[in-house]
Amino acid sequence: MRRGLYKEISVSMEGPIAWLTIERPEQLNTLKVSTLTEITQAVQHFERDDLVRAVVVTGSGDRAFSGGVFVDEMADMDAVGCQEFTPLESHAYHSMLVMQTPCIAAVNGYALGGGCVLAMAADSRVAADNAVFGLTDLNIGAPVPIEAALLPLLVGHGRAREIVYTARHVGSAETLAIGCSVGSSRNMSCTRMRSGWFSRSRATTHWRCAYRKTS
Repeated sequence: MRRGLYKEISVSMEGPIAWLTIERPEQLNTLKVSTLTEITQAVQHFERDDLVRAVVVTGSGDRAFSGGVFVDEMADMDAVGCQEFTPLESHAYHSMLVMQTPCIAAVNGYALGGGCVLAMAADSRVAADNAVFGLTDLNIGAPVPIEAALLPLLVGHGRAREIVYTARHVGSAETLAIGCSVGSSRNMSCTRMRSGWFSRSRATTHWRCAYRKTS
């Protein structure tokens, strides 16, 4: 992976597939202001690059896709800083959600709070056997408007309510059973083999994406 102009993520190309990796494994790939900014910048770059047919988002290491927002940074924010952080965070998730290039989240380890939102913002998710999804914001009384909006689209309203009300963790096998993920893998490197799905024509890929966005 090449860091390039980025400090907290890396971006590389494997054929027509762009890989975006969060590079904060010691901190469970938690999301700082700078991390979210770099993710947004990378996604916008992918949108402008005609050679990118699909994007895979993942986290460095085996412990976490992303443990969510870096709470130590937020603890030092004043009221103004928190008000500025919220739209910046939402913008990062929204940029992935509306990206016209098909996007897969390769979820390894924990995907909690904002990390769970990031995974849900992708078009589909492939989960490693150790993947754990959770809306941990609820445990500290934080609102979850983005999760509450995205989750019913993936698992249905009834299941979404149960997950939101209990704030429980959801393991890899259950995400597959309830339709939140499309596959699982013992070794997340196996997801690279799935990238062959995207080797079809660019026209077909964009037709599928346009159908998804307008349906």
